[in-house]
Amino acid sequence: MREILFRAKHTHSNEFVYGYGFYSNRDKCYKIDNGDGILYFCKKETIGEYSGQKDKYGTRIFEGDIVKLYLSVEETCYVEFCDGQFVLQSTDKEMLCGSAFLMRLSESLTSKIEVIGNIYDNRDLLEVDNG
Repeated sequence: MREILFRAKHTHSNEFVYGYGFYSNRDKCYKIDNGDGILYFCKKETIGEYSGQKDKYGTRIFEGDIVKLYLSVEETCYVEFCDGQFVLQSTDKEMLCGSAFLMRLSESLTSKIEVIGNIYDNRDLLEVDNG
């Protein structure tokens, strides 16, 4: 069974906090409960779910992560949740292994993936140089 875990940027420190994510009707905001009884107010646009997969170095892969995919060619992709599954989205719409724009994130791929950043702090990693 996959571990259910979320991360989001804390509204005050702008650092990622990890735990159970939920919407507080009383406070009208999103929060993360880190399991130690501390509730963190979070920026809604930074909430990402843990995919249940780890990269080749054992780093957890979250929705919103930027990864290097090492297959026949090296590609930079980002992780998103789409149609009920976690997928790798190519930054170059014509690439992703020369076939599709999306590739399902699976356990068989994790030994070929390295987390290199996230879409909130490292947008520059998504820039594509098309010559």
